[in-house]
Amino acid sequence: GEIVVWCFKSDMLVETKEGAKEIKNIKKGEYVKTHTGKFKKVIKKFKRLIPNNSPLVWIYTSNSIIKCTPNHSFYVKHNNKQRWKPAYNLTTQDLILYPYNNQKDFLDINYSYYCKKKIKHLKIDKDLARFLGLYVAEGWSYRDRTISFGFNNNEYEYQNLILKVCNSKFKKEAKIHKRQSTQINLHHSGLGNIFNKWFGKGAINKQIPDFIYQWNLENKLSFIKGIAEGDGHIKNPHQLYITSVSKKLVKGLQKLCQQSGLEYGKISQYKSNNA
Repeated sequence: GEIVVWCFKSDMLVETKEGAKEIKNIKKGEYVKTHTGKFKKVIKKFKRLIPNNSPLVWIYTSNSIIKCTPNHSFYVKHNNKQRWKPAYNLTTQDLILYPYNNQKDFLDINYSYYCKKKIKHLKIDKDLARFLGLYVAEGWSYRDRTISFGFNNNEYEYQNLILKVCNSKFKKEAKIHKRQSTQINLHHSGLGNIFNKWFGKGAINKQIPDFIYQWNLENKLSFIKGIAEGDGHIKNPHQLYITSVSKKLVKGLQKLCQQSGLEYGKISQYKSNNA
């Protein structure tokens, strides 16, 4: 005879097969991750108004803030034992558990190199993920067959990483040009089109492709690291600022940080005198 309401706020992010989504946008038939790490189909969704005399519980963790109704249960580890506990009964001695599967990630790409040998799947590792992050920050594509990177002449670490990945993953030596700055070009038919499709053409259209939200945590963090190295700056020991002219990229990065357990602040917008 008792109705128990377990609810999150409408903007709570939930992990689905397509990446993190606000719970209000999840539809019947989509697949969401359960406490076992498996994805199960949504068969029904409820929407309720919470009375003012039924306050939400705020749960502060080292990574985020969770807001939910008091009865919502969490899978926790306490005194070396794992069990479910309602939100109102959580203490600072509890560790909230989250299913993590250190899966192997692959990049679907139909890429030919010497003697028309083909690569259909590139295994993602930290170097390749960071390479793609640096491309989002410092790269561009043109003439459908070239991807390029631009760096300060003194940024040897980034330059060496790009050259290394071009050789080990794409099986081709990149061309490097040094003047006032350093430009690295990787030439191959169709590669520019592939990268434009994934990451957007032009700085204002840069984006994070959907497949990156499916990667394991280590690769996601390496991808974010690449973006931060290209477009980020450290204001103090506890804050990193990343700037972009692409609103879509900023929102995607915010979503990826949320998925990866990284705390982030508000998005600030600035207007240029020239644009």
